[in-house]
Amino acid sequence: MSKSDAHWEIAEKINYFRNEISPKTILIGNGDIETMKQGIEKIKKSGFDGFMVGRGIFYNPALFGNKDFNSFSPKEKLEILFKHLDLFEKEFYKNNN
Repeated sequence: MSKSDAHWEIAEKINYFRNEISPKTILIGNGDIETMKQGIEKIKKSGFDGFMVGRGIFYNPALFGNKDFNSFSPKEKLEILFKHLDLFEKEFYKNNN
């Protein structure tokens, strides 16, 4: 994981050059996105076609459900954790051993 901030401030320039050189190229922004709202705002401002999430998923594992992980009770957080552990075991561990 990167230890520096994303440079969204240059996204508009990148988008401009893409449009001049290769308008069909899809641009996906990445970095410093912890909520769906942030991601949507960043692509609207930058003109990018989409965004992906890196370390933001560690801060808010419910991000793709468009929920704030802090709104869950401790019991609900544990249930989510166990669900992900089960999925990991089924999809990665058993299929790769």
